[in-house]
Amino acid sequence: MYIICETLAGNDPRYTSDLERIYSHWIYTAYYSPTPLDLELYDALEVSESVARSMKFANVNKGKIGLRTGSLAHEEVFGNSTEADGAKTYYYINESEEAETVELLRVEMLLHLRKHYRDILSEQKRNDLHPKKVAIEAEIAACDTIINTKILMHTKFGVDSLHGALTIYNLGPAAYDLSEPGLGNY
Repeated sequence: MYIICETLAGNDPRYTSDLERIYSHWIYTAYYSPTPLDLELYDALEVSESVARSMKFANVNKGKIGLRTGSLAHEEVFGNSTEADGAKTYYYINESEEAETVELLRVEMLLHLRKHYRDILSEQKRNDLHPKKVAIEAEIAACDTIINTKILMHTKFGVDSLHGALTIYNLGPAAYDLSEPGLGNY
């Protein structure tokens, strides 16, 4: 079973010996467990193995990502490499890897949105802002490319994962910054 949830601290009682960390991105981590997990306990979403492992591509820029020899990502992408140790190679992702990465980024945003509405907002504010949540969920679902997903992560969640390319896309500060707790973000 593969899940995405907020990264667990090493001393978190939910972090058991059979829970294997795969990759991390933003504040989320993909984990594998050979036994079924209580998704509510982990505040997690279950994903396919390919989506969990696509987290290695979460920082892709212009369709390519640098992979260091000897890393898990390099092993998964290149297998047995003939490069010198420590050499960095660039890999251009294909369409299915992009689709899986988009799905991963959507899962991260949905988890973040769910946590924000559940833990930060009062019940009255949740009710008042429910149409806004539905609209953001629709925007998340409409993301079809990594760049569109990263632009949404910036404009709604305050995450700069465009690696300094904000001026290229003429983006200002996040319009609805769900990265910081508080009601003033609306």
